[in-house]
Amino acid sequence: VTCCLKARDLSRAVLSLEYLDNDGASLGTGRISMYAAVIESCITSGEVTTALQMVDWAYTRAPPEDARTGLSMDLLKRVFDSAVYRGAEAEAQNVLDAIGLRVGDHVRNALQDTLTTRRSSRADESAYKG
Repeated sequence: VTCCLKARDLSRAVLSLEYLDNDGASLGTGRISMYAAVIESCITSGEVTTALQMVDWAYTRAPPEDARTGLSMDLLKRVFDSAVYRGAEAEAQNVLDAIGLRVGDHVRNALQDTLTTRRSSRADESAYKG
């Protein structure tokens, strides 16, 4: 996964994670670190839909005990900020709905606030420009 990211081959990094998940080879905090690295790369390259997919996979494919010690709040907020900025609010809401029970109330509420606040800010900007 790291080699793929260094070579800027995001699609191969995603395929590698999928292979590791299917094989059961990536477990625990190392697995979450791999997802975090791929998500960072997705954000950097503007691939917000892929970043949202990776967030979903990181939580829905992890055993429940690993999901609670998952991705950092900062990373999650940046993914959801990027989603709103790039017009992928619906996809972000779907991911939040899918992972909601696994991340805990405080994380779910913070991400929902991020979506709501960013949507409002974007609507205000559009009204101001119009």
